[in-house]
This record gives sequence, C-alpha cells and structure tokens, in this order.
Amino acid sequence: GSSMKGKTYLLIGAEASDKLLGDEGLLNLDPSPPDIDIEVRVDGYDLPSCKKGPLRVETSFVWVVGSNGTKTLEGHRTFHAQELGYRHGAPTESDDEEEYKH
Repeated sequence: GSSMKGKTYLLIGAEASDKLLGDEGLLNLDPSPPDIDIEVRVDGYDLPSCKKGPLRVETSFVWVVGSNGTKTLEGHRTFHAQELGYRHGAPTESDDEEEYKH
C-alpha cells in the first residue's frame, strides 16, 4: 500500500469504472464510455485491508478524461488496488518475444 501512495493510476476495473461514471453522470464525456480514462491519485490506504485483503486504497482526487471533456472529482473515495493499473503500450525489445507470437 505505501508504495502506491502519491502515484497516479488508471482505474482499469470495468465494474468500478462503470459505477463511477454512472453515479457521477459522466457517461457523456465520450461517445464510447469504455474509452474514458479515469485517473486516480492514491493518497493513502486502508491498513486493516493490508492484513486481510484485498488491499483498499484511498484518494481525494479523480480525473475523468473523455473526448468531450475532462472532469475533476474531489472527495474521499476508496478503490481496490487490483482495480488500478497503468496503460501498457507495445512490447519492447526487453520483453519476452515468445509471449507475443501467435
């Protein structure tokens, strides 16, 4: 949990993304709601969840970015750590090439 603090992640969990967009009335930020990026800055974590899991992280700022605009959401929210991640690009030369062959 402490290694995530202060870093910004994308909300990649589809269910959590859909719920946040629906609850906040932000489905109109893009013609294709799955293409809306939701960026979450981790401010802290729930200590008891470290021991019993799944890890829950806390945030006070969420940025929602779509082709029709951007919205900043302030206020305390929690997410499961496994719902957060980074955008992955194309494989690099250091990646295992066998993994990308079909």
